[in-house]
Amino acid sequence: MGLVSGSGYFLIALGPAVTIFASAIAPKPFLILAVIASALVWLLSLIAASIVWRAFLPGADWVFLPMVVTTVALQEVVRVLFWRYYLKLEKSLNVLATKMRKPHLNYVDRLEIALASGVGHGAAHAVFFGWSVLILASGPATYYTDTCKQMPYFLVTALNTLAFFLILTFLMVITFNAYTKDEHSQQLFVPVMHFLAALAV
Repeated sequence: MGLVSGSGYFLIALGPAVTIFASAIAPKPFLILAVIASALVWLLSLIAASIVWRAFLPGADWVFLPMVVTTVALQEVVRVLFWRYYLKLEKSLNVLATKMRKPHLNYVDRLEIALASGVGHGAAHAVFFGWSVLILASGPATYYTDTCKQMPYFLVTALNTLAFFLILTFLMVITFNAYTKDEHSQQLFVPVMHFLAALAV
């Protein structure tokens, strides 16, 4: 039973990630590199935040609010820096395309790169926060919390992992579009949505 439920939780949490990766990213090697680069950048940002906040844990409950706020703020700064680095990379790729007499990156190419970057961020978050807990779901029992006695803890974790994967993936797509087209409302929407999602958990 544990293997069946563990597999189900895995498919709930990471099924869409695997599907997006297999259908839209895997056929293009450059997009795989974008996923890996993005995942590495986000893991490094999470590790940097955890090193700073490790000194305060375990601690009082009030510590978690500034910890979440500063970690999300750091990730949003890194998101903008990642986009700026992408612009430099795009210029280099277009120069290379001109030399090779190939077409420059178009709007769809940019969206695919944004999607791949978002998948990297979402997958890094899913592995860092979700999969590390869901591994335990393949055991012989389940766990319920006092705050949600109707649903197993692992199912809630799988749903949270799925939600954050989708949110972080498509926030990256929105970010690329917002900064490329200088859409201030979208630029504001991304960090606000990230903060609200982080505080909701």
